[in-house]
Amino acid sequence: MVKTPICLFDLKTGILCSSCEEKLRMGIISELDIEVAKALLKLEETKYRQLLQDVRFHKAYMVDDVLAILVDQKDVVKLVSKGGRLLKELGDMFGKKVRVLSYRCDLKEFLEELLAPASILALNRVWLPDGSTEVKVVVSYVGRRPPINFETAKSLSMTIRGVPLRIEVDKSRRVFRLSRSKKLLKSRESGRK
Repeated sequence: MVKTPICLFDLKTGILCSSCEEKLRMGIISELDIEVAKALLKLEETKYRQLLQDVRFHKAYMVDDVLAILVDQKDVVKLVSKGGRLLKELGDMFGKKVRVLSYRCDLKEFLEELLAPASILALNRVWLPDGSTEVKVVVSYVGRRPPINFETAKSLSMTIRGVPLRIEVDKSRRVFRLSRSKKLLKSRESGRK
């Protein structure tokens, strides 16, 4: 059974017990957490019993067109597996794209999950003249479009971890698809003859 910060009985009945009501009032859980927990429970009961068994859901955030759900680190792979069908269905329920992130991990792992499948080439802390800091991330990715809107990624980073980001794309190391690189290689070889 999927584990959530909300009581199972409360999720099934739609009425919060005094303990969960207190968590909601104090801001430990949000209305979005309740809705995502209900959706995960519904998906577990209908199609994904094996996949969602023992998954621990902690928190959900919605920024722009992305729903970020935080689960235990070991559960990230489970939710992303099976071709991402579960995430697609969850995204369809909320009308958003879904990102699965680890609840407790270091900053580098968090950013790798947030920006995946882009590769992080460099990660540095930048001190600004006003005394604040930002984290500068240099990424490389395949294709013309980034895997996630970078403004949304910056907002998610601030919302979830309180870390301001500066994202730069290293175009000199940009990775090309295999078929394109073969064409480039053949054109170079034919130019040498």
